[in-house]
Amino acid sequence: MLSLRWVVDGASVLVEGRADTPARRDRLWESTCFEAFLAPAGVPAYWEVNVAAGGDWNVYRFDAHRHGMRAENRAPAPVVRAVAEAPHVLAVAATLQLAPIAELAAGSLDVALAAVLDFGDGERSYWALRHSGAAPDFHARGSFVVRIDGETKT
Repeated sequence: MLSLRWVVDGASVLVEGRADTPARRDRLWESTCFEAFLAPAGVPAYWEVNVAAGGDWNVYRFDAHRHGMRAENRAPAPVVRAVAEAPHVLAVAATLQLAPIAELAAGSLDVALAAVLDFGDGERSYWALRHSGAAPDFHARGSFVVRIDGETKT
């Protein structure tokens, strides 16, 4: 199991209400979306997890950097919770079951965390623990800066 938490502090972002029935949906990154990129250490393949504050979600598998994208059908729906902790502070938590995806459950993972924030006026901003290039590219392996086995890459 993997538990993730994103906190947006000091910004008003457009957050859609809780979905009556959270569902797997494509293109969540076109509005406020919280993302995790997970890769077995030393392997070019990686997985992209998208969650929306309203509970919608998706998981994609890639063979290599932006190559071979497809839905990861082994992924069960994550548990997603969004809480307004204070005025202009939103916390979104997601709990994912990794066991059905053997490649992710087998050992150390390199992780990138990111968020797309939609301000409701056509403007979006792109946030990550690290942008490793001149332009935001959440998929770039240089952005996978956390190692789940407890070490942080520098």
